Amino acid sequence: MSSATVPLSVLPSRHRLAAPARALAQFSDEEIGALRTLRRTLHQHPELSNEEHHTAARLVAQLTSIGVADIRRVTATGVVARIPGRDRS
Repeated sequence: MSSATVPLSVLPSRHRLAAPARALAQFSDEEIGALRTLRRTLHQHPELSNEEHHTAARLVAQLTSIGVADIRRVTATGVVARIPGRDRS
């Protein structure tokens, strides 16, 4: 698996479900549950565009808690994380 990032919105619809399933396969049920809880929390407490400071902080904290080490903050509210697949090159 390459480290290139492809936004799901640009994938053909037949691949949109497969890509997240493959990505989630490396996480435990507990970690997946925590990520689902984060998604629900973020949707319940939306922030204005370019004002997502709490959202970015929550995302960094959650990614760190599940062992993601390659996390970078970009701009004031952006987060980039590299979550390697099976091929860790």
